[in-house]
Amino acid sequence: DGKIKRYTLAIVHRQENTDNKDSVGSIIAALMEIGKECPVIFPLHPGTKKTLTDCNIDISSSNTILKAIPPVSYLDMLLLKKKASVILTDSGGVQKEAYFFKVPCVTLREETEWVETVDSKCNFIAGHSTEKILFEYNHSLHVNPSNFKVSVFGNGRACEKIVDLLKDMKRSDQ
Repeated sequence: DGKIKRYTLAIVHRQENTDNKDSVGSIIAALMEIGKECPVIFPLHPGTKKTLTDCNIDISSSNTILKAIPPVSYLDMLLLKKKASVILTDSGGVQKEAYFFKVPCVTLREETEWVETVDSKCNFIAGHSTEKILFEYNHSLHVNPSNFKVSVFGNGRACEKIVDLLKDMKRSDQ
């Protein structure tokens, strides 16, 4: 859209990350480090907020911009995703949406359901290690826009194929 994207979006909510003090601590350390260079918007899932509180993890710092915000509506979240320069997430659905918005993604898990996005070098698996997250984040800043090919998820004509198949089934039943 020609506008400069000026923030990183972080979405952390999976229990494998939020139920583990070490994992959430490592992820927050990476977000705070990224926040020294680029503001990080962090819609705070209630479970994540509880873990941060329970573990006494403070996300405020004078030398970083890590902006925790309350959860937002689905449409507001779509806009945040679309305008981000990079998305860091442990959500499978967000990884795919990042791909459709042509926004590089760093996955805060050890694996993903959306291997196509990894294969096309638009999504980078980082797990929850601070060092690996920072490495993959820096890598994601240099994604070639041509890596985002809608063809990895089809050509957008599935509806027409389904209608044709249904017509053929109806004809063969007669």
